[in-house]
Amino acid sequence: MRSLRGRTVLVTREEGEDGKLTAALRALGARVVHVSLLETLPPEDEEPLMREAGRLGSYDWLLFTSARAVESLSRFVRENGRRPRVAAVGQGTASSAREAGFPPEVVGTEGALALVREMTRVDPHLAERSVLAPLAERAQPDGIRALREAGARVQVVTAYRTKLREEGLSELREALRRDTFDAVAFASPSAVEAFASARVALSCPLFAIGGTTAQALEDHGFGEAFLPDRPDFAELAELIARELGSHPEREA
Repeated sequence: MRSLRGRTVLVTREEGEDGKLTAALRALGARVVHVSLLETLPPEDEEPLMREAGRLGSYDWLLFTSARAVESLSRFVRENGRRPRVAAVGQGTASSAREAGFPPEVVGTEGALALVREMTRVDPHLAERSVLAPLAERAQPDGIRALREAGARVQVVTAYRTKLREEGLSELREALRRDTFDAVAFASPSAVEAFASARVALSCPLFAIGGTTAQALEDHGFGEAFLPDRPDFAELAELIARELGSHPEREA
């Protein structure tokens, strides 16, 4: 496994110093500069989320696409109620779901189509099933479209929303003035949008956790990003190490 010793990586994800992506990068030897551009907030109206959590047992499947969605929905779920089968996107989300009492039957690690294929494999009647998907506000994951195209009845409910941290923009500009980065890692389209609002230029490789985040980078004019095979923070960190390992380290 390649090392990130001597490399500096900018992380834009909203997480603490012991966050999953930051920890994975540091485990490989990277110096991590963390600038949180977003803050996570509850939905402006929590009643729809409370309602769907209360009737969770009426669904055949529950799809989690992020750990934050797991946390948000769990606040309103009755402990003794019937629970549907669970699918999760990424190992990090799956781990959070498991800890919250929603052990996933299917874990998507290779994109939306692969997730739906695996759900169909374990449930041949997926086209007749109902699926609850708690998502970030305005999120449109590929998996939702793929499930609907497969015939499933998907109910989307807002589980949380993100808001730009105005102070994060000044922190970002200061970080870019102070440091020279070998890579910048993005974990959501919202973070890309926030980054773009700072109107700064980048001259180092960009890395995205998944396809929708990579597409957001292209849409905002940042060009192509490197993508891990699976939407997993450890995989993303290892990809950064592999790609930067093909270039000489900068001299101090």
